[in-house]
Amino acid sequence: MRFAVIILVMLGLLAAGAAAILFQGLSIRFTQQDKTADVTVIVAQADLPARTRLASEHVQVETVPNMGLPQAYFTSPAQAVGKILKVAVVKGQPLAASSFLPETAVDDLLRPGMLAFQISLARRSTVADLLYPGCIVDVFATFPLQDRKKGEAVTTPLLQNIPAPEHPGPGRAG
Repeated sequence: MRFAVIILVMLGLLAAGAAAILFQGLSIRFTQQDKTADVTVIVAQADLPARTRLASEHVQVETVPNMGLPQAYFTSPAQAVGKILKVAVVKGQPLAASSFLPETAVDDLLRPGMLAFQISLARRSTVADLLYPGCIVDVFATFPLQDRKKGEAVTTPLLQNIPAPEHPGPGRAG
């Protein structure tokens, strides 16, 4: 009886080992198929500098192997057209969400010739050296959101089209 139990245990271990080897072989085969499968992606039609707002003539659809693609790559021109590149891209480079500025960026609010920069209110400095007569200033405030699911913060204008003072600031010769 004891000999029969040992044989049954050995046969069970042999069957479990064969099942594990079969499962491993199948999973490797399916994994390799997924990596070599071709997918449709959106690529740059030419070398484009950073801060380019993409138009339909800047992108094209290509079918490429799934290996080495960036995360969150775009599969439709509608996903990329109208967005502003955060980084320069080269011809044939797949476009992904990480290549673009966020849609709520201050850069979207700027017209050509305008600049934006952050001034921390915690510092005890003046903006006297930053502005000169003829500058027009818009003041925005950013408030963190309590509900992070809706975004991290909201930015709203406080003052708009405020001309810089015509007189020099304190301590500056005119």
